[in-house]
Amino acid sequence: MPVSLTYRQRFGSLGRAYRLVGYVPQRADRSIEVNRILRRLHADVYRGVITKIEQLDGTVSRDGPKGLITINGEFTGSIVIARCLTTRGGGAMRWNLRLDTALRPDITIAVRLAPDNEQPMDYYLLPQIDIKASRLRVAQRNAIFLDAYRFDTLHRLFQISARTRLRFVG
Repeated sequence: MPVSLTYRQRFGSLGRAYRLVGYVPQRADRSIEVNRILRRLHADVYRGVITKIEQLDGTVSRDGPKGLITINGEFTGSIVIARCLTTRGGGAMRWNLRLDTALRPDITIAVRLAPDNEQPMDYYLLPQIDIKASRLRVAQRNAIFLDAYRFDTLHRLFQISARTRLRFVG
């Protein structure tokens, strides 16, 4: 059998090759769609953060292909998106945060998705100095050591990123 790259080059995607022969894997299609949404949301949040910081007279530089950003030449940040999962037994909501410890950002901006996994529900601004784990399993409500970093919007990030122009008095 050819590798999946061959199918992607000839048919556009492995999923499209499956559909052309009449095979429709139900679970894989939903997973592909969710991954597509996650990539779009990541790009939207990434652009939104950069745009808002620049509107506040801050500067943002992009450091390499992994998405690490440097804000005002002072601190670094990375963005992760966490999809909402429900537990099998009780239907409780959970989010698995995978923090990129290789990038070592000063702040990880974790976007917790709403149950529909199509829009942000809230945000965690996780400082590397306090959060050492590479993975966190987050519930609807968590201990104060984690929920102290939870915000409904990214307003706090923008507050610490905003620049104030000083007037020269003389």
